[in-house]
Amino acid sequence: MFGPEEFNEEILGCVIGGESAVDLRSLHLDTIEKAHRFLKTYGYDLEEAEDRDRLVALFLRAITYLKENYQAEVGAPPSEVSDIQKLGDPSQLIVYCSLPRDQVDRAVRRWSCATLRAMHVISHIEHDLFFTFSDLIQEQVLANFRPHLIQDPIMGTVLGGTSRADQIPIKRFDVKPFKATDSAVTKFLSKPQAVAISIYDKMGVRFVSRNIFEAFRVVRYLVAEELVSFPNILPDQSKNTLYPVNLLLETLAETKGMLDSDEIEKQLEQKLQTDSHRALFRDRENEFSADDYRVIKFISRQLIRLPIDGRTSRFFFPYEVQIMDYDTHARTLKGPTSHMAYKLRQKEAAKARLFSEA
Repeated sequence: MFGPEEFNEEILGCVIGGESAVDLRSLHLDTIEKAHRFLKTYGYDLEEAEDRDRLVALFLRAITYLKENYQAEVGAPPSEVSDIQKLGDPSQLIVYCSLPRDQVDRAVRRWSCATLRAMHVISHIEHDLFFTFSDLIQEQVLANFRPHLIQDPIMGTVLGGTSRADQIPIKRFDVKPFKATDSAVTKFLSKPQAVAISIYDKMGVRFVSRNIFEAFRVVRYLVAEELVSFPNILPDQSKNTLYPVNLLLETLAETKGMLDSDEIEKQLEQKLQTDSHRALFRDRENEFSADDYRVIKFISRQLIRLPIDGRTSRFFFPYEVQIMDYDTHARTLKGPTSHMAYKLRQKEAAKARLFSEA
C-alpha cells in the first residue's frame, strides 16, 4: 500500500507543478552516497577525475560570487562551507541542505543552500550554447544590421534610406554586451520562472530614435528591409509600452500622409491626451522595470551557422531588439528608471532567493 509519505510534495512540485528547484527547502539527500548518485544524474560523475575537478571549480566560482555580491549584507560564510580544504567534497553541501535543522548549524545550512543555488545557475549558464559560441553568434546577428547604419555628415547616424527624406535619424545604436557571469546569475536568480534556456536576451541591439513616431519607423524599416524575419519573432515575448498601436494608426489615417515626422509627433501627443482611455499597449510584466520605462521590445530568432568538427551546424538563436525614443533613453540614465536602480532591484530579489530558509 502507498501512503502520502511515499511522495515528496516539494519534488513533485518541481517535476509536475512548475516550481523551481532553486526554491526547494531541502534536497532530501542526507548521505554522501545519495548525493553522489544525484550528481551523476545531474551531470557530474564523481568517479571521473575530470568531473570532480569541474565540480570543485564550480563550487569555487559560486562561493566567490556569493562573497563578492552578498557577504557585506549577510555576513561571512562559515569556513565549513567556504573553505574547500575543510569541506573536502562539494557534495557535502547537499547533505548539509538535507539534514534536519537540529542536526546542522543554521549558518552552515543557509550558506550551503545558497552555494548550491548559485552552483546550479552557474552550471547552466556556462554549459549554454551561447556561452561557448557567443562571439560567432553575435557576429552573425550583427552582420544584418551594420550595412544599414550609415554615418551622414549632416544627420549623423541614420538607418538606411537612399535619400535623406527616407533616412531615419538614430540618436544611439547599442549592442547589448554578452552578460558577465555574475550579472547573468543575478538575473536568473531574481526571476523564479527564469532558467538559462528560457532567457532570450543573452544578446541584443537597441535603437534610440529622435521621437516616438520615428521609433515606429525603425520597426517598419527592420521588417521591410528584411533585417528581421517577422515569422521568427516570439509573439509571447513582445512588448510595447512606448505608444499604443491603435492610436498610432488612427493618427496616421487622419493626417493622410500630409505631415512630416515632427508634425506627426505632435499629433500623436494630442491623440494620447484625448484618447488615453482607448490606448492598447502590449506589456509583459517585469517587476524590476520602473513604471515610466517606455519601450518597444521583441525577440527575434536567426538561423545561425557554425562550423563544428568539420561540419556546419545550424540552429535558431534568439536575440532581443529594443527601440525607444530619446526622452525615454535619457530617463534611463537617472532616477528609478536608471539601469543602476534596475540592477539593484534585481540583486535584492536574487539575495532573497539565495538565502531563503525553510
